[in-house]
Amino acid sequence: ARVRVDAVMTSPAQTLSVEATLPAMAEAFRRHGGRSMPVVDAGGRLLGMLARKDLIHSCGMAAPRP
Repeated sequence: ARVRVDAVMTSPAQTLSVEATLPAMAEAFRRHGGRSMPVVDAGGRLLGMLARKDLIHSCGMAAPRP
């Protein structure tokens, strides 16, 4: 089956500012869910993606790897 991206995407996209603090990022993930969010500059230009797991690792909340 052919499913178009616009049928499954979130619109408008939930984004994070490149200036966002760790607590603000965590709150954004709590509110909107998902596994990743686009990171944008002040003009709305895409700079990259932040994965929830990367945020967890940066906060020191991840379980140690064996």
